[in-house]
Amino acid sequence: MEAYFTDELILNTYLYAKRRLGDGQDAEELAQEILCQALAGLRAAERSGRSIAAFHPWYWRLAGNQTNIFLRLKYNGAVSLDEVSEFLPSECDPAEELISTEEKSELNLALSRLSRIHREILICHYLRGLTEAETARLLEIPEGTVKRRLYDAKQKLREDMIPRENTKGRQTSMEATGRSAFAPAELNLQGSNNAPAYWMCVNDLMTKQIFVICRQKPRTVREISEEIGVAPVYFEDKLEYLLTNRFLKETSKGRYLTDFVILPQQNYADFQSELAGLYADAAAELRDAILSAEGDLRSFDYYGSDFPRGVLMWLWYYHASDILSRQMTDLYRESKPEVPKDNGKDYRYMGTFVLPDETIVYPERRAISWSNMHWNYRTAEYRQITYANLYEAEPFADRDHILNDQNIALFMRLAASPASPLTQVEETMAAELLAAGFLERREGGLYPALPIMSYKTKGRIEERLARAVEPLSRKYLPLVSALGERMLLPLIREDLYEEFVNWVMLLSFWPYSYVMWQAMRAPDEFLLEPPEDYARSAASAEIYYIK
Repeated sequence: MEAYFTDELILNTYLYAKRRLGDGQDAEELAQEILCQALAGLRAAERSGRSIAAFHPWYWRLAGNQTNIFLRLKYNGAVSLDEVSEFLPSECDPAEELISTEEKSELNLALSRLSRIHREILICHYLRGLTEAETARLLEIPEGTVKRRLYDAKQKLREDMIPRENTKGRQTSMEATGRSAFAPAELNLQGSNNAPAYWMCVNDLMTKQIFVICRQKPRTVREISEEIGVAPVYFEDKLEYLLTNRFLKETSKGRYLTDFVILPQQNYADFQSELAGLYADAAAELRDAILSAEGDLRSFDYYGSDFPRGVLMWLWYYHASDILSRQMTDLYRESKPEVPKDNGKDYRYMGTFVLPDETIVYPERRAISWSNMHWNYRTAEYRQITYANLYEAEPFADRDHILNDQNIALFMRLAASPASPLTQVEETMAAELLAAGFLERREGGLYPALPIMSYKTKGRIEERLARAVEPLSRKYLPLVSALGERMLLPLIREDLYEEFVNWVMLLSFWPYSYVMWQAMRAPDEFLLEPPEDYARSAASAEIYYIK
């Protein structure tokens, strides 16, 4: 009989009484009375040969009734004799209502805040009535793990069911919830070429808060839940996705850390401002490098080699900047032989965050916002056709789907034979391409308005530009790397040094945003021909193909 009255039961009884009464002395008296009445009830049952089907449900119903009696005696001095009969043990139904609606709500909330592994242990053990051995078989884990998790789950549940007191003896819901729940941080993400494949799964507000919360030190599911004000049951599938795809890593059992670089926005804005100063002469230097190679660039066999210089400069600035970036990146990696060149992921991400109470002071912006997209198609004549939108941002309109599966074969045919006869359907497609500025009508035919070349020719153009810009890579590499290591590296966790070398610095070695900011502000100086209408222009777009 005494086996029922464990240290845990005695402690939980006192904590229950303290939660119901508040006052320490009254709680001690109530807890002692509950324990004494329970012991008396068990002895009475033993003498009469009766049994208790489920001790704990019976015990906590007894505790609830004894609390009612205690309160009536304390405040009214009387109690109904009907209440006393509740102490006599009987065949108790475990499904009976044992606690008040308010207490059930508290219990459900506490359960919902537990991690999945702890929640499922409690459900198996208490609600389904499984033994530890049965639970171990069901969950396919060792019995010792079940015991450990059950102990941890009860500890965590007890913590949630018993309010933590502040200086006034009460805890408000605002104090129990992190500020991310009502004042979320702002997180901006930059990704590599394959990043769009993950974009919809990491760009929601809750996921971004998880990233920011876990950016510096490992956090448990409980800590994440408290900070964002969301029960674990609502984000555990998301957590599993982030772990599987290595946006988070588990540093120790049940503790999670963001697995890519996230920097304070103010620090990164200051860095970009100084980086713009380093690249202040890059546009003029790239212009001169391109002009030194222009004869060779036009000598290669491709559609558009005779386009006006101002049209081709849109593309040459991009390719020259891209090559300069790759050269600096390769040289920087060579200087870090101890750092692997790959982290096993098929994407790269970096983030910058702003906390809700921060005010960011942005220096004067001297760079354009920019991105690019490549779309691949296949036709009967071509194994691969790549439409490259190399300037996917304002002031250009959305040009990603102007060329598509339906019209790409027609477009390639017109490049070879602008006067080709068209069917009625093809005339409709051609009219749409004319309206978008991707076709031009002249000399009795329809001519594509962007260069079209084989991948082999593209490679030859890049080889020639590489020779022209190579001196610039050796000039800018030490300047940019020193700036990054001075301003950003101290903010990088040691375990993310590979991400710093291979992605954060790669972004820093990208001069195109600064080059085009200068070139577009003074197009005549930089030999750039602005479109008459950016909403109807193919500038800075081209096609590569493999037959």
